[in-house]
Amino acid sequence: MDMELVSTQLQAKDIAVLFQGKDSTHIATQFRELIETGSIAEGSKMPSVREMASNLGVSVGTIALAWSDLKNEGLITTRRRGGTYVVGLKQAQEVGRTSWPPAPLNLSQASPDPRLQPSLEKALIAGLNADKMNSVSLDYIIEPLRLTVQSQWPFEAEAWTIVGASSESMLLCLQAATSPGDKIAVEQPTSSRLLAIARLLNLQIVGVECDQSGPMIEPLSSALGDSPKAFIYQPRGHQPLGITVSVARVAEMAAILRKHQDVCVIEDDALGPLCADESASLGSMLPQQTLLIRSYCKAFGLDLRSSVIGGASEWVDRVRLERSRGLGVTSRILQGALNYLLRDPETETMVSVARKNYAFRRRTLSTVLDRLGVEISPARDGLMVWISVEDEAAAISHLSSKAIQAAPGRRFFGIQVKGHHIAISVGQLPTDRVGIEAVASEIAIAARIGTDDISFD
Repeated sequence: MDMELVSTQLQAKDIAVLFQGKDSTHIATQFRELIETGSIAEGSKMPSVREMASNLGVSVGTIALAWSDLKNEGLITTRRRGGTYVVGLKQAQEVGRTSWPPAPLNLSQASPDPRLQPSLEKALIAGLNADKMNSVSLDYIIEPLRLTVQSQWPFEAEAWTIVGASSESMLLCLQAATSPGDKIAVEQPTSSRLLAIARLLNLQIVGVECDQSGPMIEPLSSALGDSPKAFIYQPRGHQPLGITVSVARVAEMAAILRKHQDVCVIEDDALGPLCADESASLGSMLPQQTLLIRSYCKAFGLDLRSSVIGGASEWVDRVRLERSRGLGVTSRILQGALNYLLRDPETETMVSVARKNYAFRRRTLSTVLDRLGVEISPARDGLMVWISVEDEAAAISHLSSKAIQAAPGRRFFGIQVKGHHIAISVGQLPTDRVGIEAVASEIAIAARIGTDDISFD
């Protein structure tokens, strides 16, 4: 960006012409570049949120989120009555970040508590004893592991393969089913990970609204009318809603999808064994169309890097081909380790304890928020709680000021955002009732704050 050095009061109309992106991330990034290059001088007064929003043609909330990101980085600071000013880059690096509490509580990611995951020591030792160690043959899944997962699968899969973590598995499945520019039908809201992968692959999202029973039938029927190449949904442990798709809803979806046999159905079971609910599967009714991804990283640890994909042989073969042109296979050591964990009674006990622990945190947070008059989505399972707020930007800003990071609801929508929400991860919540109640109290305050209450101007 080319711009003369600016000092004192920044005029929104003068700098708005330099901006191309219209979302908060792009706006914050472009302001950051202006500050880092010295185009905006230390001590310059920022335009008000409303002035900047008006000149860029975006919402006040969008600018408030951008300002919040810049403030978190120590690049701007707000004076109680004097407005918001640019902090010198050196000062931002040395002081800006330390003006926040030193140990922020990051509740923005659906991450598990590492303390509730089993040790991998015995599993890896068991993996070292896998058959055919160091063989040049390509074992897309070793036979003992195939037999184990087959006994736990919700339908009779024609073919199997094991790949890396859940993000890699979703990437491979989408690559197998689509080409750049294709449309995909996706539940809304949905996993932010899926949306990021869809953007990476240049796929167009057709939204399918959800209720407490899963993807709704009329929106699904409408989406299929747009000729998507794939339909992706979470059968259980939904991020961020925490729902499990009902057996009745699965049957209704199957009746519609059966009329679109060229559509690949991808079931995203990202939490795997961590889910308390069993899941019904479209694979039991649409075996030629369905791929089920089951990830084990949340339950057993990210460094296990293991997700199993089972389903129609046509689609599994394509997934294998997408992984290094069919040459990519997961180490027999890791496959053997996963097989050990899935069969080990001690590991199952630990996973059961983890489920109960997450359920306690989720239930306690939900109960306290309900008592405080905050509207939440009734989560049956999963690692997140979906919370309605008065203004998303204001809620995120307030929680940031209290060293609590929450996920903005817009992150989970691939199309038009519906309502104002935040998502809270239960995996990093305090483990005691008192600690959870303290966090809930701040969330309740944040839920009622409007953009007018943000002190950026």
